[in-house]
Amino acid sequence: MKLDVVTAFILLSIAQGFFVIFMLWRTQPVSKYSRIFLTAIIFCFAWYQLEFLMVRSRGDIGVYLIYGTRYGSWLLFGPLLWLYINSYFSGRDVLPSKVIYHFIPFVVFVLVIPLLNIELLTWRSVDYGMLTVFDSWNNKPITVPQYIYGSIFFVQFLHAFVYMIISSAFLSKVERDLRQQYSNLDEVAIKWHRIFLRTSAFVILCVSSIIVYQFLTQDYRRMADYFYVIPMSFTLYLLHYYAIKYPNLIFKTISERLEKYEKSSLGSSASSEYAQKLKALIESRKLYLQRELGLSDLANEMGISTHHLSQSINEILNLNFYELINQYRVEEAKNKIKEEADKPLLQVAFEVGFNNKASFNNAFKKHVGMTPSKYRESA
Repeated sequence: MKLDVVTAFILLSIAQGFFVIFMLWRTQPVSKYSRIFLTAIIFCFAWYQLEFLMVRSRGDIGVYLIYGTRYGSWLLFGPLLWLYINSYFSGRDVLPSKVIYHFIPFVVFVLVIPLLNIELLTWRSVDYGMLTVFDSWNNKPITVPQYIYGSIFFVQFLHAFVYMIISSAFLSKVERDLRQQYSNLDEVAIKWHRIFLRTSAFVILCVSSIIVYQFLTQDYRRMADYFYVIPMSFTLYLLHYYAIKYPNLIFKTISERLEKYEKSSLGSSASSEYAQKLKALIESRKLYLQRELGLSDLANEMGISTHHLSQSINEILNLNFYELINQYRVEEAKNKIKEEADKPLLQVAFEVGFNNKASFNNAFKKHVGMTPSKYRESA
C-alpha cells in the first residue's frame, strides 16, 4: 500500500475512531447500549475505509465470502445510527426486545443468502462490486437471481436514508421534550448528534450518487470512491474533536421523557391557577437563578405533577418551561448589564442561571432582538 497524503489522512481518521472507542470502553456510561452501538458505527466506518484502501492497493484477505459481504454492509449503518441515538437520549440500559428486527435485512441478504447460494456472488462482483452484474464485461451470462441480488446494492442506501429520517425526527422530538422539562438544555449533545446525522446522511448521499452515476454510465472509476471516503474520514475527525473538547459528551444520557396531554384530567381553571402560582413562586424566590432548575423541582414545590404543570405552562403562558425560565434570566441579565457595566458578559450569564455563553447569547437575542454586547453598547 502506497502511503501518500490522502492515504495517511484516511488511516489517521481510522486511528482517531479507535481512540474514541478506547475512550468509550474505559468509562462506564449511563447507557451501555449507546456505547455498543456507537462502537459498531465506528467499526463500520473503519471497515468501509479499509476496504477502499485494500481494493485500491489490490489487497486480498483471502476469504471469498467475507470479502464479498462488504457490498451489503450499508444495511447495518442505518439501524445502528438509529439505535445509538435512541439509546443515548433514552438512557435505556436494557436492550429492546425488537432490536433484532432492525438487522434482519443485513443478516438475510449479506450472511444467509450467500451461504445458501454462493453463486449469487459472481467473481467480478466480489472483486469489483455488485453493480458489475449490470455491465457488459462479464465472461459468463448473468442469471436472473444474480440481477435481483445485485439490486440490493441500491436498496441498502434507500434503507439507510429511511433510518436517517426516522433518527432526525426522533432527535427533533427529544429537543422539544427537553424544552418542556429543563431550564437548561444540553445543547452541545443535541448539536453534535445533529451534525453526526447530517454528515452521515451526506456520506450516504455521496455513495449513492457515485453508484447511480456508475450504473447509468458504466464508467467505473475506483478513485471516484474518494468522493465518499473523504467525508467519512471527516466525520471520524469530527467525532474525535467532540470527544476531546467535550469528554463527557459520548457518555452522558438523558432519560426523562415528556408525557402527552391528550388524556389529561386538568381543567382550564386549574391550569390557569397553576400557571399564576408558578410565576409567583419563581419571581418571589428568583428560582430562575438556579442553573439546574427542572420542571420536577417546581412541581414538587407546588405539590402537583410535572405533567399538569407542564400543561399549564404550555396552554396558559403559551411557552415551554425552557422559554419561561429563560425569559426571567434575560430580564435579570438586562438589569445586571445596565447596573454593572464593567462585569464580563460571561460572568453575567452564569450569575443569572445560564450554563454557557452560546445559550445566553441565543436566548438574549431571541427575547431582546440583539446580542448582549450590542445591548450593553446601546444601554
